[in-house]
Amino acid sequence: MYVEVANVRFAAEEQGKPFVDPKDYYDTQRKMEACEGQNKVPFLLETSAFAGFKDLPLPSGTGSIKGIVSKTYNGRNLVLALNNGHDAWLAGGECVD
Repeated sequence: MYVEVANVRFAAEEQGKPFVDPKDYYDTQRKMEACEGQNKVPFLLETSAFAGFKDLPLPSGTGSIKGIVSKTYNGRNLVLALNNGHDAWLAGGECVD
């Protein structure tokens, strides 16, 4: 299912890293947060090591992200997968910490 999620950001410890960790051979999961007032709802963004944008830095700020909801390889968890690096539009605003 293709979705757009508004008011999200990458977790602080993820900011500045590339979409895919250079040590990963298949995919990398990055922690994201949906800003729901005082609450942060965590979810995972999964990017393939074969993605053309794997070396781009994760965007900072708060904004929207578009992707496909999928399951992890083992089928236990849901993840969001991007079609391209531009589907993560995080530019302004802040989550309340």
